[in-house]
Amino acid sequence: MHKTFTFFENIRRKHKDFIIFDYDFTKINHMKRQYFWVFTFSFIFLLAMDFPLWSNDTNLGWLGLPSWLFYFIFLQILLVLAIWVFSKKYWGS
Repeated sequence: MHKTFTFFENIRRKHKDFIIFDYDFTKINHMKRQYFWVFTFSFIFLLAMDFPLWSNDTNLGWLGLPSWLFYFIFLQILLVLAIWVFSKKYWGS
């Protein structure tokens, strides 16, 4: 069990009389919710727009490669990881 959820669960058990909103935080699984994935993939899409770099000239960075290339590689790795987690958590196995 995750430490944060354990912490809230311990507080819930100790102070049952004082808690108005009693919710079991251990049952929250955001990765099974559709809205989480819509937000995640929309966020990656917005990162791909790279608005701040539109007006800049292309700078050569490490190994003489354009700086935007490293940003593109980072986004591709992020997208692959998101799709992998999506397939494991949302679709199930």
